[in-house]
Amino acid sequence: MRKIVTFILAIVLYSVAVYGQKKQIGFPKVVNFTAAEYGGHAQNWEIVQGLNGIMYIANGSGLLVFDGNTWELIPLENNMRSLDVADDGTVYVGSKNDFGYLSNDSLGNYLFVSLKSMLPDDIPPFHDIWATKVTRHGVFFQSLEKAFLYSNGSLSTYNFENEVYPGFVVGGHYYTYS
Repeated sequence: MRKIVTFILAIVLYSVAVYGQKKQIGFPKVVNFTAAEYGGHAQNWEIVQGLNGIMYIANGSGLLVFDGNTWELIPLENNMRSLDVADDGTVYVGSKNDFGYLSNDSLGNYLFVSLKSMLPDDIPPFHDIWATKVTRHGVFFQSLEKAFLYSNGSLSTYNFENEVYPGFVVGGHYYTYS
């Protein structure tokens, strides 16, 4: 009987000692949210963090805003696809056949400001803006068939001969490939 008690006591003490060795340093807390919890579509395309710490998520139902406690859905006419944040904190947004940036009204509510109205009338629909990238030259909004550069209040259009894939920024320059 004494051997059994000693064995059980050894197992318990060993378990406590091993558990005490578990370190949580370096392990980030991961929390998953369901579409029902955040009130949007189940499909999220891109996530950026604003300079204010708020998370912005390009979602199938619009633009999700998460401050760490509460979710807000900014319903937009088209599906959001891409996001980026400028050095001044402006959040730029690319969607289906539209692109622009977030602003606030006098009450602090989020507003989407479309830049599409700056395009010439002869520009055909351009589908999804798969890449929104802030560069030293301005903000590039890129679909598979063209790109738009918003810089100093003006908009330039670049047409591609072949389908071009979403690009990336290196050293403040925007690169794409086909």
